[in-house]
Amino acid sequence: MEEDKFKAVFYDRLEWIDKVLHGEGVPVYGRPLKASFLFLNACVKEVSIGTKEDFVKHEAFSILVGHAQNWYEQKYGSLANKKNKQKLSGLAKFLNEYVLLEIPTTLSKVEVPNETAWLIFPNEMHHQEFFTSFYDGELPLNKLSTDELADFQTLIKHSVNCSRKISLNLNLASMLSDEGYAMRNTIWTHVETAITNILTQELDKCSAAGWELFLAIEKMLKIYLSQFDVFKNTHDIEALVRAAKNVGLDINYDNIKKSLLEYTYHDFIKMRYAELKIDHNQAYCLYKNTLDVLLLISENIKREFEMNNAAFLIKKAPWAR
Repeated sequence: MEEDKFKAVFYDRLEWIDKVLHGEGVPVYGRPLKASFLFLNACVKEVSIGTKEDFVKHEAFSILVGHAQNWYEQKYGSLANKKNKQKLSGLAKFLNEYVLLEIPTTLSKVEVPNETAWLIFPNEMHHQEFFTSFYDGELPLNKLSTDELADFQTLIKHSVNCSRKISLNLNLASMLSDEGYAMRNTIWTHVETAITNILTQELDKCSAAGWELFLAIEKMLKIYLSQFDVFKNTHDIEALVRAAKNVGLDINYDNIKKSLLEYTYHDFIKMRYAELKIDHNQAYCLYKNTLDVLLLISENIKREFEMNNAAFLIKKAPWAR
């Protein structure tokens, strides 16, 4: 099919796809890539470049994403290129204080100035990033010993790597129930709220952070179960783990319990109302452990495509040059 004819067909389908993504609440600047995946899944029967998964890894998919980007720029103008890219919040400890991390979900690398740039979806800390780029301001790193500096870098790397992988795993999840897709969009809200509360170091808010982190794990287990049309209306993590194991998840409740610092779901409900209180050290420990648990579960959520450091070459819109 000639490129002009293909573009005409693709652009026609994008009208329908855009309505779907609008209905799902996807912001305009986040739609081009999702629209390309949806087109490939729903509108393409087969491709000449191996499987659809092979096609995603081929430069031809970059061209498809570029066409989608152009369509969105033509329809929505600058809204399709929102400058404040989505960032995930993270947390690291520095001299027994907490540092708020800002973790971009995408990176860009200019190839031809004012013409083309690579759009990168990193699943971990990228080689072009420095650990100091994830927080605002300057910290007196010279006050740290060699071991302390290495520990600080490790904490940042752990938060960045887990957060990015979890985000990609959730965004690329397929075969979920309607409830699963709805819960998927709320997981990170709980983590972000917990981070905000931990930063205050206030006892009541740190206790509430424990509840938020518990909810993130509970919902991730329910999202996993939704792939099998299994729904458990309960806060009982042990029951959810048991159900997940029954449908194939390699997970051990004793390990989850250790990650939750031996607290039960009854304890976390008490934290919600500050009837049971934990301090900021315990809350931060729960945060780090929660990332590990969320990553473990999300890695087992079915994804039709993988996006591990995928990069797409994007042309700058003529009107934006």
